[in-house]
Amino acid sequence: MTFVQRSILISGAGLALLILASAIHNDPLRFLPCTWVEIHERDYKLQTEAERECIPKQYEFMRSKREQAVENDSATWPKYENQRLGFSLKYPDSIAGKRVVFIESGNVTFVRLEGSPLHERQNELQGKNESTILLKAKEIEGESFLSWAIIIREAKGTKELAQFIDERFNNAGYGYKCQLGQLYPEDVTKFWVGIEEVHPAGTPGAPNSDIGSCWINWIYSFWYSPKHERMAYFDVGQDGNFKYDANSVYCSESNSPCDADWEMRNSFEFIERK
Repeated sequence: MTFVQRSILISGAGLALLILASAIHNDPLRFLPCTWVEIHERDYKLQTEAERECIPKQYEFMRSKREQAVENDSATWPKYENQRLGFSLKYPDSIAGKRVVFIESGNVTFVRLEGSPLHERQNELQGKNESTILLKAKEIEGESFLSWAIIIREAKGTKELAQFIDERFNNAGYGYKCQLGQLYPEDVTKFWVGIEEVHPAGTPGAPNSDIGSCWINWIYSFWYSPKHERMAYFDVGQDGNFKYDANSVYCSESNSPCDADWEMRNSFEFIERK
């Protein structure tokens, strides 16, 4: 082999490695030692050690790709503004060909799809107080918990916020009480409300956690604005209510549609009332 041939061979091999490295960087799932089919169809006992190590890598890869796809797509979402209650929210313009609609009744705003039972029967919610509105919505939807029911209330200071948490949630039958924890700033006008479990006096162990110890943190997104003297809370649901393709192969029917809920939740803002 001549020097020129040897140089071409070495250069070609180097180029191939560069292409492979680039491909792995752009789509590492293609080069993992197992496939999605094997995860779901192969019994755990029959999987190789390499396949078992591969599984969490696959899920992490897909999770990050799907979250990024929704975040990128959300930049073009329209914004809903409720000037009477004083909040805004970004949302996909359609889900599976259906428009996202906002149903306002009293101090509650429901986010639903066009043609849903609540959308069709929204006139039954009008002119009633918060508790009655929520009970009627549960009846219409046949659900014990209501996702995406945005509730806005006045809260002039943390004392009123703490009082509301005690009165609203501590009679829910969960067997223990919760109380106001810290306020975590999201921006200059919006704080995420941390709620902690109340432990019996003298209980040893770590200090109260206001991130996850109380059941309210598991269910609700809870916001507070000192500037606007208002609070908002709503349940986005565990399974995702607004699933769509996000203009990405990672959110296609074959990979299961992505959830828009978390980006919608993060876009919530308090605004001036008019």
